[in-house]
Amino acid sequence: MVSAKENARARAGIGVILVFIGLFAAGFMTWNSARRAAGMAAAASSDEKQWAQAEQGRKTKVVIEISETANGTIKGHVLREKSETVYTRTNTEAVVHLSTETKIVMGKPDDVQAGAVVHVTGNSENDHSVIAQQIVILTGYVKVQ
Repeated sequence: MVSAKENARARAGIGVILVFIGLFAAGFMTWNSARRAAGMAAAASSDEKQWAQAEQGRKTKVVIEISETANGTIKGHVLREKSETVYTRTNTEAVVHLSTETKIVMGKPDDVQAGAVVHVTGNSENDHSVIAQQIVILTGYVKVQ
């Protein structure tokens, strides 16, 4: 028969093991979140050099101010980040092509119009245009100088 002391030791041992498992799981989740955040924090190529040098098929991120939209194509100018909420205009023109797969975030398709500020993620083409995978509407959240 198992004594009360042995039973208490067994419970304590199980408790210690569970604490270590919990700490390991918390550490793993923290590491995984940090790894994902670092991947998402890739800077938008909102400067003229990066935009001009984007290679075909390469994932590109850019912030633009839309000047016109027609037939699934957006034209505008690349914006340069001055601070988290302030961007400055550049003379670099951008062309973005929408597809049926393009996701619109923080807004609706009607928000993609002249004067809007958007963050585009997509793949570069030979002509330096981008096939948009995702468009985040920044209008109202950022200022353009």
